[in-house]
Amino acid sequence: MDPAYDRQWTVVRGDDQSRAYQITEDDGTTPVDLTGRTYAWSISLQRGGTIVATGTGTVSDAANGYVEITLTDTQTALLTEPRYAFDLVETYGTDETTVVLGTILTT
Repeated sequence: MDPAYDRQWTVVRGDDQSRAYQITEDDGTTPVDLTGRTYAWSISLQRGGTIVATGTGTVSDAANGYVEITLTDTQTALLTEPRYAFDLVETYGTDETTVVLGTILTT
């Protein structure tokens, strides 16, 4: 599986926001079948720092490898700093893998 590192996402404070990610095999093209996999995301001020928001990812198209992150207007309103780090972690059986690392810019 090829992690999608260094993804940037611009979020408007106080708005509902969502973003879909396609999880692919190491070739970067072939989608991973997400059946049976679960996802959790977190946002922090910096990698390894204090977590300010968390949630679960929603598998929107398992056969084609799509998982969606959704932030509510309440969650985005709490993002008062201009820049945050986020990650998306996959659980499959007993294995946990970070599949997305990125940056959130707030406006």
